[in-house]
Amino acid sequence: MKIETDRLVLEAVTPAVAPLVWDATERSLSELLPWMAWAAGSSLATTEEWAADAERRAGTSDAHIFVMFGATDVVGVVGIERVDRIHRNAALGYWVRSDVAGQGYATEGGAAAVEHAFSVMGLHRLVLLAGVGNHGSNRVAQKLGFRLEGVARDGSSGAFGFFDCNVYALLEGDPRPPEAGAERLRKNEP
Repeated sequence: MKIETDRLVLEAVTPAVAPLVWDATERSLSELLPWMAWAAGSSLATTEEWAADAERRAGTSDAHIFVMFGATDVVGVVGIERVDRIHRNAALGYWVRSDVAGQGYATEGGAAAVEHAFSVMGLHRLVLLAGVGNHGSNRVAQKLGFRLEGVARDGSSGAFGFFDCNVYALLEGDPRPPEAGAERLRKNEP
């Protein structure tokens, strides 16, 4: 499965892209460690295992995880996970390679994933957790139109322990700001 935006191509994770994702991860470890528990033990081997699992889960609709490709390289990952088919909700997550952070890739890829979640997966509600101190991630949530619902105490963990998270949600009928870029998306599905 492939989704194209103005600057990105989002492709479903497969084991073939694991080395490229590991390279992006390795280049960003110092910024990922405080917010992503998986980053502490990451390696090429764990990235290969994750990619195989992501591909398997996509086949069961448990998750749709995409690698974000920029003009020449992997710029990050965005995904819809913890899918609850009965209640039609899931969680949106993302990370962007450190050297391209602040260039709008998380917002652009996030907008594509949001539209995929609502229009292709048939979801009704997306939740997004952002560390209270992770200002970039909170800003992306706001740009995507997510609404702050509260704070989850020790809502997530990174390599250095638990941290409080802002809990955001977006419903399928909620307006999405123009800067989210939803109107520019072009989906190309096999």
